[in-house]
Amino acid sequence: FKKCTYTYMNGIGKNLKRARARAGFTQKEVEEALGLRVLSIKDYETGRLKLPAELATTLAGMYRVSVAELLE
Repeated sequence: FKKCTYTYMNGIGKNLKRARARAGFTQKEVEEALGLRVLSIKDYETGRLKLPAELATTLAGMYRVSVAELLE
């Protein structure tokens, strides 16, 4: 079970990182815009932290992608 959860979260993290890069943002810019620590952006992108639904919606809007694209 843990391996599946890790793989799932790692996929979301890769999607987050890819969407952020395509939108032209650095982790620091996202942190400043949303008032988050850079470490938490890194943790979401590496799959160490689960992405809350509210933050997924906010990031999707910021990155100009659908929430589904982030969560695939």
